[in-house]
Parts: sequence; structure tokens; C-alpha cells
Amino acid sequence: MKRIYLLILVSLLTLLTAVVCVCGQNDNNLISRPKYPVSSINAAAGLNNFHIKDEYLSPYIFGGSVFSSELSYKINLDRQRHECDIYFSTGNISSEKWAKELKLYTGKLSYSYFQSVKNWTNNNSQIELFLGIGVSSFAQFSVLPTSQDITWYGTSDKSWYWSHSTDIHLFSEYRFADGKTVSFQISLPFLRFISRPDYSHNFSYRNYSVSNSFFHAGDKGKAEYLWENKVINCKIKYQLPLRDYLNLQCSYSFSYLANDSTLPVAMYNNNFAAGLIWDF
Repeated sequence: MKRIYLLILVSLLTLLTAVVCVCGQNDNNLISRPKYPVSSINAAAGLNNFHIKDEYLSPYIFGGSVFSSELSYKINLDRQRHECDIYFSTGNISSEKWAKELKLYTGKLSYSYFQSVKNWTNNNSQIELFLGIGVSSFAQFSVLPTSQDITWYGTSDKSWYWSHSTDIHLFSEYRFADGKTVSFQISLPFLRFISRPDYSHNFSYRNYSVSNSFFHAGDKGKAEYLWENKVINCKIKYQLPLRDYLNLQCSYSFSYLANDSTLPVAMYNNNFAAGLIWDF
């Protein structure tokens, strides 16, 4: 566990140094952007169209639309931004080839730092480009009812995918003269540690301990780097001012990951959300 956190810290500091060096070279070319409220809170809810093939549980693809929620806190400075995000989604998804539904739990906790590297103005509108780094923890937990007792305590089987990662971001934002904004972000994990179940299902003591407390899944993982990953996260957001310090935000995000180095698993989702932003 200590080794995981140490490697994440080292890779994060390396990425931070690279971003600061790149941004420092272009700092004189930046156009001063309008002042923003220092802090903001965003709360949103939506629909997550999720699909997964986890060969540890089943050879079939499960999919469906489930509830999702998001909460974020942002600090906007002159040319830097800090953002903390919490995401949670849950519900039942199904397969055409399996009679019973899979219970799905998905969550993500992340912190990101963004540095402005370039901006352009045109007729009171502005486009700004950011580079960013961050750390995140993504967890997906599945419970599948089984037709026979493959565990020694019940007729269900459980699986998970949990990754701790350092991330790199490319973020752009277009600000209209009337206060509306459209933004796009793409994120990739530079280094991540992946935790998956043992092969022996709940006859394994480790798997059984995770069934009792999911946090036991986070203390063991396999390291993977950017070139070993099949992971991508994209997000588009539209923000509309409603009144002073209150905004409406609609967003669409797409995520995909596939992992074959441990127990094979692949998943993707399309998430639609809407919520309010309070500036202060």
C-alpha cells in the first residue's frame, strides 16, 4: 500500500514539474482573461448508460441505464484552476443471454490541477487552453445472482475493478460574450494501480474479505503505465447563466477502459447530467 502511494506521488510531482516548465515558457504570450468568482460548487444528477463485460463473472455483456450523481468544488485563479470531483452511479443492468440482472455500483473521487497555456479573443469571446494533472480513484463493484451455489455462503458472485491513478488532462473552454461557456476535456491515466479479484471467487479469503468491506480491495494492485492502458475519458459541458452567481450546467461524458493483464474486463459508459453551479 505504501509503495503504491509513493509511486503515485513521484509520478504526480514529475508531471507537475513538466506542466510548470511548459507553461512558464508561454506565460508572456497569455492574454489576461476576465476575473471569475474564486470558488464554485456544482451538484448534478443524470442518467448513466453503462455496459460491461467482466469475464470473471460472466462471458456475457451486461448493459443498461442507471442513476448517476456528481458533486464538484472548484477554485478559479488567474491562470490556474483546482477541482475536486465526486461521482457515484448505481442500478441494475441486464444481458440478453442471462435471466438475472447485475447490480452495479460505480464511484470516482478525483483532484485536478489546470494551468492555462494559451488563449485567444475574438469579438469579446474567448477560447482558453489548459494543461492539467491530477490523482483519482475509480471503483466499480458488481453483484451477479448465480443459478447455482458457487460460493460457500450464498447464491451470488461479486467482482470489482478498482484503480488509483495519476492523470494528465487537456482542457479547452470557449466563453461567449453573454456569459455562456462550452468546454471540452480529455483525460488519460499516466500511471495507475489496478485491483481485481482472485481467481478462486469467494473461496479466496481476500475475495471474501472484500465482500464484507469493499475498502479491502484498494490495498493491492498491479502497476500500469500510459502505454499499457486502454483508458480514455472525455467530457463536454455547457454552462448557462441564470442569475448572479447561479448557473445551469448540462454535460455529456464518455469513458472507456479495457484490461487484459489481470482478469479480462472491458466497460464503457455514456453519462448525461444536468445541475446547478453556485459561485461565491
